Amino acid sequence: EVWNEPDLRHPFFNGTQEDYFALYDTTAKTIKKVCPGLRVGGPATSGSHWIEDFVTHCRRDSIPVDFISSHQYVGDPFIGVTDDHQETSTVLLTPEERAEQDKAFFASIKEGTPLLSILRGLFGDPTEDGKLDRDVFQKNAAMARQQADGLPLIYDEWNMCATFSAYSNDTRKQAAYNVRTALNMEGKTDGTALWCFSDIFEELGQLPEEF
Repeated sequence: EVWNEPDLRHPFFNGTQEDYFALYDTTAKTIKKVCPGLRVGGPATSGSHWIEDFVTHCRRDSIPVDFISSHQYVGDPFIGVTDDHQETSTVLLTPEERAEQDKAFFASIKEGTPLLSILRGLFGDPTEDGKLDRDVFQKNAAMARQQADGLPLIYDEWNMCATFSAYSNDTRKQAAYNVRTALNMEGKTDGTALWCFSDIFEELGQLPEEF
């Protein structure tokens, strides 16, 4: 799989869709030169984005592609596969704008505030209003399967919420969603991988408190 969520300009990929396609082309061709038996694919996007464009590009320009991969969360703010949703996925704060926003936020924090509370202030919690569509993964995977046009479809990152600070991360609600969705996705994709089994991990540094 080439890269990670290049449709999210900040923080994962400082470029356009065309820039990602150029990166993928060079990477895929090089991998096949070194070892033709290694499978390579993409676009590794968030929210099932770019799949149709990616397949069209690879087939038009004879670029090696062995599988389609994407990621999907119910709590992802960019959860659609239509052009309208894809457009919103690139309208994010610039690094400079985010830096100014974060600077103002951190200036407001009182001494002794728990780190988890700080994360909740930064990222919020898209699960708290109770209006999320619990079937969005199945719906988008069905559209992505068509867009993949016969290529194996792999969701190697999925869960209820990608937000570190969501209150639901370590609750029975989270476990129930994961089991229900894993069963419902059977036969709808060629592979899935849950991200991740706990909210205790070091992507933002090890938290001093659990949950």
